Amino acid sequence: MPKTKKQIIHDKTTDISSETQELVNEIKEVATELKALNEPETSVQPEKAETNDAKPVEAEKSQEAAAEQNTDPKKTEPVDSQVVEDGKKDAPEPVQNEANKAETAPTEPVQTEPGKVESGNASSQVQAEAAPAENQTQAETTTKPQEAQSQPEATKPEENQTQGEAAKPVEAQVQPQENQPNEAQSQEPKVESQPEQNQEVEKEEKLSLMAKIKAKLPFGKKKTEQPPKAEQKKGKKTLKLIGIGVGVVLVLVIALGATTYLLAKPVLDNGQKTMTLAQEAYTLVKNQDLEPAKTKLSETKTALLATQKAYQKLSWLKAIPFVSTYATDAEAGLKAGVAGIEAGEILVDAVLPYADVLGLKGQGSFEGGTAEDRIVKVVETLDKVTPKLEEVSQKLQIVEDELDKIDPNDYPEELQGKSIRPRLIQGKALVAEAVVAVTDARPLVEVLPQILGYPTSKKYLVIFQNDGELRPTGGFMSAFAVINIDKGRTTPEKSDDIYSLDKKFGNKVEAPEPFKIHMNEDYWYLRNMNFSPDYYVSMTTFDKYYSELKDEYKVDGIIAIDTEVLRRMVEVTGPLVVDDYGTFTVENDPRCNLAQIVCELEHIVDKPLATVVTNRKTSILGPMMQALMKKSLGGGKEQLAKLVPLMFQLMEEKHLLVYFKDEKLQKAAEAFNIAGRINEAKNDYLHINDANLGGAKSNFYIDQEAEQDIEIADDGTVTKTLTITYTHPEPMDNCNLEAGDLCLSGKWRDYFRIYVPKGSKLEEGRGALTKITQSEDLDKTVFEGFFELYPEKKAKIIITYTLPFKVKAGDAYSMLVQKQPGTKNSKYIVRIKGQEEEFTLDKDTTKSWKI
Repeated sequence: MPKTKKQIIHDKTTDISSETQELVNEIKEVATELKALNEPETSVQPEKAETNDAKPVEAEKSQEAAAEQNTDPKKTEPVDSQVVEDGKKDAPEPVQNEANKAETAPTEPVQTEPGKVESGNASSQVQAEAAPAENQTQAETTTKPQEAQSQPEATKPEENQTQGEAAKPVEAQVQPQENQPNEAQSQEPKVESQPEQNQEVEKEEKLSLMAKIKAKLPFGKKKTEQPPKAEQKKGKKTLKLIGIGVGVVLVLVIALGATTYLLAKPVLDNGQKTMTLAQEAYTLVKNQDLEPAKTKLSETKTALLATQKAYQKLSWLKAIPFVSTYATDAEAGLKAGVAGIEAGEILVDAVLPYADVLGLKGQGSFEGGTAEDRIVKVVETLDKVTPKLEEVSQKLQIVEDELDKIDPNDYPEELQGKSIRPRLIQGKALVAEAVVAVTDARPLVEVLPQILGYPTSKKYLVIFQNDGELRPTGGFMSAFAVINIDKGRTTPEKSDDIYSLDKKFGNKVEAPEPFKIHMNEDYWYLRNMNFSPDYYVSMTTFDKYYSELKDEYKVDGIIAIDTEVLRRMVEVTGPLVVDDYGTFTVENDPRCNLAQIVCELEHIVDKPLATVVTNRKTSILGPMMQALMKKSLGGGKEQLAKLVPLMFQLMEEKHLLVYFKDEKLQKAAEAFNIAGRINEAKNDYLHINDANLGGAKSNFYIDQEAEQDIEIADDGTVTKTLTITYTHPEPMDNCNLEAGDLCLSGKWRDYFRIYVPKGSKLEEGRGALTKITQSEDLDKTVFEGFFELYPEKKAKIIITYTLPFKVKAGDAYSMLVQKQPGTKNSKYIVRIKGQEEEFTLDKDTTKSWKI
């Protein structure tokens, strides 16, 4: 019968406990020996060694032989000189006589074959091999260096030799005094006549001679000391104790690892299951299949809670150094996961009733009638979603707080080929963005019913900004329409050419200086009043004068769209038929190398004419918008599922901007960043703004690229060099009014403004036709100038400036880069402190680097 997990754990724990007990007993034995070694030792005189009983000596020799059984018998310790006699049983301690006055120090005896003499090293040290362990006396093992030096000086060398014949060989370090012969050193050991021994004797004689020469040199008196034998024994015992201790730790680590694995296996199994379910839930949500996603999220939550419960058994890991960080991180990650799943469940529950209207997969709660009828029902019940968003926001805040406890720098870049640290950084960033998005979206969702005309209807002025002729808020204002929205139902009221408004505008408002200089216009017309890069500021100015016009609708707000909104919506809906104007598609039109809908609109609205507004169908914007709304709502769920996220994307990319007179609605739009505001920045900031003052629609073709080289001095001063490259690849069109052709690609006359942190100082500016000057606007420092760019040419503007703040090593350097409305996606490159990052600016973007 197979063992259960509990039985397996019990058996392994029993084995580990038995092995650990054995090691503990061995540690106790070694500790006892070590304690004995640390006790004071008594010296034994040589004459007492001769009278010692043989049995104790033999016992001690056996004990020492056992302790030194791992000693290499061929290993010797170098000394200055040694005299060895074979066949001796006892030997006196080395003496210091008047003849040589040599200092002696005991060395550890080594076992060799009797009768052999082994030479020392090249520094004139001579070493003889010791006799076998059984011939060694207790006196030798206990004699201290000071005892050797305390022998009577009157002892003659001959007496030493006589006593030495009856003793075993001893190791003695003898260092001859300068200019005095060493008789003991001159004594040659008696050896049997063998070729190998003769070579050793010759070698010893040479080394002895070298020792005499060395004695006359300054370094000849250098004393080579060997540790006492007792200390060597203590060192070996200590090493053995350390080795056993390491062994115990190793066994405990293995035991800990085995136990941890057995306990962690349920966590790993549940974790793998949770990951699989979470991936499936994510896929369903991404595919907007809400009903299965709701079920899968519930299963994921159940599995995640099981994983969390199993992990609690491993909570003791947090007490272990080096492991505690990761154990704590895992706990935080599990808490974040549970909160994230709960946020998903709440959000799906909140959106599911509107799935049908929003074009999501799911039955929804609003059935029957037209798409417009269902939108009306959504508008009337949308206020119920706001409390749900508050719950989602709270859950996501828990996720962010838990993930903030995890430091990605504690983890490697990758492990087993899988990205680790970058995924942690990206995950934390995405959660932070989600928290901000939900927080910012909540006020917009709260006021969305009001924006869509519930409970009272709203009127909006819709302005068509021609992004081919780029202006600060997105394009030249060429046409407009007035629409009425009542509980989600949209009805066009009026549409016309922008020049029809300027005809009614009788005020003589002085034009900004650039219009005077570069367009020869002394007065400021309504069509040019979107001159501030801040859409709110521009529309506030425009609405002030528009509201004074006679016979014009009073509006609650102003919505701006460009050609990209129309093109991408038709890309989803398919060919658009507008009564009296024909069919519009996104196919390329060879007349202007643009989408047909864009090219045709240019022919209708902006074609140069010799006379003002003659036979021009200027009211196309209203009928086109009505036809587009009708086709969008009547295209079924799949089409609506594409259009809803598209509208949010167009707002994010600043092709659709809103301005409200109602303060609450305006603040909600600003929070969601669809109001076209110039925002504040905590650190560095950049916004490049171009105004086409030439009339040609060259911006359809011009590409922009910006490079920033950031230098930080030792004192923290930040100097930036901004290089903007403009490329105009399209050939020149015939822009002669008499020819009557469409003038799109022509000479581009650009007035540029570069917005940077307030207090920045211009160091140098190059590339403009005019002097690049510095001013202030919208609480920013502005560098401005003017240049021209012909078709199939390039132009560069280079600005060098210092920032008003300093940074230091270890700081995080952040930068907010804001996109100009109506522009194409631009390539940006940032170089800072050896780091280089390239990104596409398709929306307002914040970047950060470690200094």
